[in-house]
Amino acid sequence: MADAASSLPLLSSLLIPLFLLFASLSWRWTKSVRKNLPPSPRSFPIIGHLHLIAKLPTHRALAAIAAARGPVVLLRLGSRPVLLVSSAPAAEECFTAHDVAFANRPNLLVPQMLGFVCTTMGWTPHGPHWRDLRRIYAVHLLSSAALRSSSDSRTRAVRSLAKALFLEPGDSEPDGPRRVEMKTKFYNLAYDVMMRMVATALKEGSAEERQRFREIVQKTSAVSGAANVTEFFPALRRLGWRGTERKLARLQRSRDALIGELIERHRVRRRQSGSNGDKGRATVIDVMLSLQESDPGTYTDVTIRGLIAEILAAGTDTSAVTMEWAMCLLLIHPEVLHAARAELDAKIGQGRMVEEEDIPNLAYLNCIINETLRLYPAVPLLVPHESSQDCTVGGYDVPRGTMLLANAWAIHRDPNTWDQPEEFKPERFQCEGGKEEAGLRMLPFGSGRRRCPGEGLAMRVIALALATLIHCFEWDKLPGEDVDMTEGQGLSMPKVKPLEVRTRDALIGEFIKRHRFRRRRSGSNGEAAVAIGNGDKGRATVIDVMLSLQESDPGTYTDVTIKGLIAEILAAGIDTSAVTMERAMCLLLIHPEVLHAARAELDAKIGQGRMAEEDIPNLPFLNFIINETLRLYPAVPLLMPHESSQDCTVGGYDVPHGTMLLANAWAIHRDPNTWDKPQEFKPERFQCEGGKEEAGLRMLPFGSGRRKCPGESLAMRVIGLALVTLIHCSSGRSFRGRR
Repeated sequence: MADAASSLPLLSSLLIPLFLLFASLSWRWTKSVRKNLPPSPRSFPIIGHLHLIAKLPTHRALAAIAAARGPVVLLRLGSRPVLLVSSAPAAEECFTAHDVAFANRPNLLVPQMLGFVCTTMGWTPHGPHWRDLRRIYAVHLLSSAALRSSSDSRTRAVRSLAKALFLEPGDSEPDGPRRVEMKTKFYNLAYDVMMRMVATALKEGSAEERQRFREIVQKTSAVSGAANVTEFFPALRRLGWRGTERKLARLQRSRDALIGELIERHRVRRRQSGSNGDKGRATVIDVMLSLQESDPGTYTDVTIRGLIAEILAAGTDTSAVTMEWAMCLLLIHPEVLHAARAELDAKIGQGRMVEEEDIPNLAYLNCIINETLRLYPAVPLLVPHESSQDCTVGGYDVPRGTMLLANAWAIHRDPNTWDQPEEFKPERFQCEGGKEEAGLRMLPFGSGRRRCPGEGLAMRVIALALATLIHCFEWDKLPGEDVDMTEGQGLSMPKVKPLEVRTRDALIGEFIKRHRFRRRRSGSNGEAAVAIGNGDKGRATVIDVMLSLQESDPGTYTDVTIKGLIAEILAAGIDTSAVTMERAMCLLLIHPEVLHAARAELDAKIGQGRMAEEDIPNLPFLNFIINETLRLYPAVPLLMPHESSQDCTVGGYDVPHGTMLLANAWAIHRDPNTWDKPQEFKPERFQCEGGKEEAGLRMLPFGSGRRKCPGESLAMRVIGLALVTLIHCSSGRSFRGRR
């Protein structure tokens, strides 16, 4: 009896929890019976419907379920209830009528680990913190004004890609088309755009640092898009199932260390300079540090790190994937590619490259991008939502705490709302009036209050890149190969097989063809052009000179040599001169006494009646200003790298063969051991020095030795004439109240 009595507490401790569990399950089952829940396929115990999505890619598996069960389906993935929405009317109901109810995000492992405990805008719960982050994006980072001010950095990134393609050698023949793998090119472009936006300081970092950033973003996307069993069976984490968690922890440590270094670098620069460090354009880090100074409680370091990580992860992979799919579709449909090029020729012509402000006028190009996003949305399954209250969708009851998955891929191909949905027809958006008129039949960036705030930036990057590539190059499939359109698995929708193409330059090639035709027709150098192209009879252009040399020695002066030379002149001669002129004007506005002295020299030597390039050598003070600008702000602060072809000795130290040489012109020009007051702007110092030539290797803005830049004389003439004109013909006042 004593044994039985002693066992009663143990028995009751087992039976009571079982009874409560049974009662709870019975109550839930009875409650669910009373509710009009959405249709659901047959499920298995414990795993629910996980077996139905085991076949990848997931968006296609879910589309097959919707095709069999309807546009609104209730699934059970392990222990998690999931509402699957696959039609525009159902999506509209979720994101308009029940926008508030579905404004939350589910608590998942990836945002817990990589989203700073779900505090980034994409994953934070709907509430005051989310509104603060949304305001940062809408007002400070991605507003129309902010995007306009940063357009120059996007243009430079796109033109760097074009230059790299221009200079790639032919595949089978020196002058023939090139075989290019575009996946890496597009990824690098998107990455460079985002990094120019986030932190210009990265451009000064090492190649190793840049590669580490790329690997982190790629791995983050791969892990985020992979199925994680502990998301559906949380109890497994308590039992030690932590494989994915360990991967995420390693990524988190690597990413946080690099982002922390970037932020600290900017913080040090701000303390040293008392400004944003990179005058003229504030980066994301600069903006966030300014906000932190005014409100440190809201804009914490965690908030700043999370925002930067989110921009890098979300902005790089999705844009690159969309550009790759667009190029695939254009290669499969050459008639669309030809129509896009015809639009560019009509609206832009061959005399210049595409600018970002041209994009709104390229209606057909925008139709191509919209049709690409319809067929291949970068995020085929929108970022999941979670219901914060009971609601009704499509006439069915949806309980509180249900995860919402909107299958954008299926919605974009729904035959009930799209005519011939599987076909690539950009012109459909001419009839639709654009993506906006398509409503919730098109939601590549989501919808409702949790819609992606980076849509405007993404569309600008994709459009400028595609317009430039179509305008400047001819594209074709590899001989005897079809374009592989197999979809991969991930948070975005990558191609399984990276796109490889054959390309030849169209813009510079067209210049050469045009000049060659004129020479044959006229028997001379035809109509000369301004530096490269067309105009001004009687003066041979670069192309004319090179074609003359080619006629006398075609083996040496090939088309590849000519095209490379033209691309180099355009790339090297524009940006560096423009940067130097801008810096010079900044220094003159900061030092008005120097500006007045320069104007006095012009009035004395030239007067008000004329102005010509031959006057420049007679303006010593103007040349001192240019030299001092180049000393303080060399256009290329790190000279082009050299490499030793043999062992040698430098400064008494042995330097092995194969060592890369980096000369820091910026540091040499500010060395206090060779310059008096090196941080100050003092043009008159060159009066004592006897000019730049007398300064020797203390001044090397154009390099030195046999690899010295051959364009120095041209650059000095352009800069000199431009500054003379601006100083002579305008007042040059700065904006009132601004530095």
